[in-house]
Amino acid sequence: MANSSRTRTQGTSSVAKTSVISGRRRNGDTGLDLWYNISANRTYYTPLMTDVFNDVVTPDFKRKSAMGVIINNNMWRNTLEEYPPQPEAYSRHYIKRGTNGGDYGTEWDGQLALSELELGGYLGSFTDNDVFETIAALKADAITRAHANASSAEIAIPMVLAEGDKTVASLVSLTKRAWRIVRAVKKLDLKYLRKQITLKELQDRYMECRYAIRPLVIDTHGLISAVEESKQFKSMRRTSRAFAKHTFSKNDTVTVNSFSFASGTATCTRTTDLTYEIRAGVLSDVVTSGYSIFGADQILQTAWEIIPFSFIVDWFVNVGDTIAAWTPNAGVQERASWVVVKSTETQTSRMDSFTVAPLAGYHTNTCSVSGNMKRIVTKTVRTRNPQLSFHPRFNVKLDALKLLDLGIIGRNLLR
Repeated sequence: MANSSRTRTQGTSSVAKTSVISGRRRNGDTGLDLWYNISANRTYYTPLMTDVFNDVVTPDFKRKSAMGVIINNNMWRNTLEEYPPQPEAYSRHYIKRGTNGGDYGTEWDGQLALSELELGGYLGSFTDNDVFETIAALKADAITRAHANASSAEIAIPMVLAEGDKTVASLVSLTKRAWRIVRAVKKLDLKYLRKQITLKELQDRYMECRYAIRPLVIDTHGLISAVEESKQFKSMRRTSRAFAKHTFSKNDTVTVNSFSFASGTATCTRTTDLTYEIRAGVLSDVVTSGYSIFGADQILQTAWEIIPFSFIVDWFVNVGDTIAAWTPNAGVQERASWVVVKSTETQTSRMDSFTVAPLAGYHTNTCSVSGNMKRIVTKTVRTRNPQLSFHPRFNVKLDALKLLDLGIIGRNLLR
């Protein structure tokens, strides 16, 4: 039996319900000081949740999965959560003096809610070109990094050898400096010790820890692991993964010039956040051997990494990952790959103010407002064996530490 596609839908429906808003009416012109109870209906909706799921049915899935058969299919899922319209205004009323000196008019004491229709409808999806370009770059970068991580190497021996002289020099310098500090402490040489805590000295030590000591610790750990792994032959399946995330936000203000019970103006703020989460993976058959574990085949990666400041270029353009992704890895045979793109769009509408235009002879109270309306749309798409980008892509990967590093490097270059 061939694979077939199926679509499933579940969830709850939004139900319209009615509540009664009570008020009072007083007619002073009749000479009778009477209040009449009046009422009006207000419609609101229960929460709505729908979940539509489409995937591929694989016959004998459990048996095939237990046998080690790789099942890698496309899938998509759309979820909508919509909460009752809640932006509300409270207690508006009119009072007008009658000809006989009495008050008449209408006084309301209740809740008045804006519906989604009155808000002008849903703000809608982001359509800006820069959004699509940003997500396309993040998706391509995640796929590239997942392929680049598909390696059996615990350490890159070519890189260790290429940087060997710098590593030895750093160790010698670090040892000498530590000995001088110990000697200065013994002799209470405060002049020398003060020189060790100047801004320049602290910056140099920070960069030394980041780009000399830390890589040395990682390489040492990798070497120990490689030696242990090389003692035994292994064949296994391994999944390499990569993740990317980005959030877009935009706000707008909605002015509604009509209201459920009277002419007035309501001002609402809508906030929309669109978050993309991208997960890429590569499933590989990995056979460990001394040659592959020690990364003896990582010649192209080493050639790129020994170029001065190539690591800074990789913060902006994924050159290193692209080289690693396209370079064949000894002992690694990729079997399947995928990428999952999940977008979550959350929109919140909040009423900021509501005013009623004064009528001649009427006194109009200002209204209090509260509440918000929320709508969440989630879309998930899984794509099997996505195309690996052949060329590097611009994708900025900066954090607080990297920004600090850039500042120190730039300052040192300008000296």
